[in-house]
Amino acid sequence: MWEYFEKNICSDNIVAQFTNKQGFPILYVYESRTHYITEPCAHYGYDFIKPIAISYSSTHDEEAEKKLSSDHDVLVNRLKVACKLIEENYNEQISHIRSMIG
Repeated sequence: MWEYFEKNICSDNIVAQFTNKQGFPILYVYESRTHYITEPCAHYGYDFIKPIAISYSSTHDEEAEKKLSSDHDVLVNRLKVACKLIEENYNEQISHIRSMIG
């Protein structure tokens, strides 16, 4: 489940995290100059997950952004798009692993 930290956008802090059903963080999302970067939560044993980067350019959704009233709302929308792409990437990795061992 995704949790977004909108107040941390454009800072050096975590902007989102993905948690398991028990509420423990699995991975964190940070912003860099050009990408959203994931960091697995090693504290809970998820250090086997590969970090990934999603470019800001891949998170633009012009149709949705036209309806938003502020720059902050646009940045929040882009963060949510990035998290969806991150989740899709990890789901593809899981499918690939299953096909290799299955």
